[in-house]
Amino acid sequence: QRVYHPDYNNELTQFLPRTVVLKKPPGAQLGFNIRGGKASQLGIFISKVIPDSDAHRAGLQEGDQVLSVNDVDFQDIEHSK
Repeated sequence: QRVYHPDYNNELTQFLPRTVVLKKPPGAQLGFNIRGGKASQLGIFISKVIPDSDAHRAGLQEGDQVLSVNDVDFQDIEHSK
């Protein structure tokens, strides 16, 4: 049964939006790649997180959806922006 599987987790907070703060020093990278955008009609998602990067240490994971950045709504934005 699913409840007894070692990977089972019924903690629903893992699916709630969360705020992640990353500050990018000049010339540095944030440590993640994105995919998607308005053309895909799915939103912007994290496609890769570089190990030991600021993004990795902040808890970003592949598959996370980017909802907004600096108060800009990313739910209906083009990838090229």
